[in-house]
Amino acid sequence: ITLNVLILVFFKYGLMVVSTFTNETSEVYNFFLIMGLPIGISFYTFEGISLLFDTYKARNASNYEPIPNQNFITHAKDVLLFISFFPHLIAGPILRANHFFPQIQTKFFRNIDWQYCFRKLVLGYFLKMVVANNLQYFTVWLSSPAMDNLSSLTLFALILGFTFQLFADFAGYSYIALGLAGIFGYQLEENFDYPFVSSSLSELWRRWHITLSSFLRYYVYTNLLGGGRRGKIVSLFNIFLTMVIAGLWHGSKWSFAIWGSIHGSALVIEHLIKKSTKNWGFNTIRNILGWVISYFFVIVPCMALFRFPTLQGAIDYGMLFINNTEYKDDYRLITYLCLYSSPIVLMHLLYKFKNTATGKRSLKV
Repeated sequence: ITLNVLILVFFKYGLMVVSTFTNETSEVYNFFLIMGLPIGISFYTFEGISLLFDTYKARNASNYEPIPNQNFITHAKDVLLFISFFPHLIAGPILRANHFFPQIQTKFFRNIDWQYCFRKLVLGYFLKMVVANNLQYFTVWLSSPAMDNLSSLTLFALILGFTFQLFADFAGYSYIALGLAGIFGYQLEENFDYPFVSSSLSELWRRWHITLSSFLRYYVYTNLLGGGRRGKIVSLFNIFLTMVIAGLWHGSKWSFAIWGSIHGSALVIEHLIKKSTKNWGFNTIRNILGWVISYFFVIVPCMALFRFPTLQGAIDYGMLFINNTEYKDDYRLITYLCLYSSPIVLMHLLYKFKNTATGKRSLKV
C-alpha cells in the first residue's frame, strides 16, 4: 500500500512539492515539469490499495466478502482486468476489489440489461455533450480580463453555472461508464445520487462522487486514521484530514488542499452544530437553512478554487464579486447559463417532488 501511495505522490504531486521549495529554473523543477502523468493513475492507484486491503481483510475476517481463491495465472489476469477496466478510468466510479472480483465470470448476451445500459448511456451523453459542453462556452468568462467588468450577479451566476457544468461533466462520464460496463456484463457502483437536493454538506458527500466518499471513509478515515475510536477531538480532526486528502485527490495544486480544508472545516462545524441542536425541533427550517448555508456559503464559493488554475485567480474572483455590485447590462450571459443549467435543475426537482410524494429517500437514475 505504501508503494502505491509513493508512486502516486511521485507522478502526481512531485511538481507541486518541488515548486514550493525550488524556483522554476532548477533542474529538479524542469524534470517534474516535462514528466508525463500516467492516464488514470489516481483511479488505479486507489484500486490497487483496495485490492491489497480487501485481500488482507478477506483472509482475516470471517464476515468479510472474500475474493475468490484462484491459481496465480488466473488471478494475475483478473488483477489486470480489474486495474485496466477501461470504462471508468477517466472519471470513475472508483472500483473496489470485493465488489468487482466476484463479477469476473463468463458473460452471456441474454443476461445483459440492455434497457439499463441504454438509459445510462443516453443520460450520460446528454449531460456531457448537451449540458456540460454548452455551459463550457459561457463559463470561459471566468477568467481575467474577461470577468473584470462583470457584475456581482453575473459572476455568481457564472460560478453557479460552473458548478452545474462540473456536475454534468463528471456525472455524465460516470453514467457512460456504468452503461459501457453494463454492456460487458459488469455492474459498477453508482457515483451520483441527485446531490443538489442535499440538506447539508455531509449529505452532499453521501450523494456526490459516492465511490470516492465511501473509499475515503472506509480506507482512510476508518482504517488508516482510526475513525472515531480515539475520542471526539481526534475524530473531528480525522474528518478534516480526510477532506484535505479528498481535495488533493482532485488536483495537484495547493488550491485543492485549501478547498479540502474548507470543506473539512465546514463538516466539523456542521457536526458540532447538529449535535448541539438535534433536540431543538424545527427540522424543516433546519434543512432549508442547511441547504442555503451549504451551497451559497461553502460549495459554490469553493468552486472558484476548482475553476481558477491559481489561488490568486480565485482571490481576484472574490474581490471582483465583492466590488462589482453595480447593475450592468450583461443579462444575456445569465440567460444562457440558466437555459443550459435547467435540465439539471429539472431532474433534481422531479426527483425531490417524486420522493416527497412517495416518502422515499433515494431514486437511482
